[in-house]
Amino acid sequence: MKAELIIDTWRGLSICARHFYGELHLEDGTTFEIERSLTSQEIRTFNQHEKQNCEILGLSYDKFGQYRKGDVSGRFDSFEDIVAALPDFVKKNNIDVDEIWYSNENNVLWRQTEN
Repeated sequence: MKAELIIDTWRGLSICARHFYGELHLEDGTTFEIERSLTSQEIRTFNQHEKQNCEILGLSYDKFGQYRKGDVSGRFDSFEDIVAALPDFVKKNNIDVDEIWYSNENNVLWRQTEN
């Protein structure tokens, strides 16, 4: 099956935005948000940022913050990190893909993948 990996970011459009996000669109119309497990360091960092954001916005940190071990995220640090995570994501979710087009607003790449 063919698929397109669309990579997007809010960098340059939103204050403090720094992450990339990926969606895998299969030719049958199914869409997957590419996710990965958070590292311990990311959990600490995200919780610290969420607490600061909640304080600024006057929201309850207890309700909106607090990432925990085992949580997953669609946040990636780079285009390349999403591409590198894709084979494991496809395998973990039993997605039958043999051809993937990678795209973002700046480039389109083609890659043949193995099942």
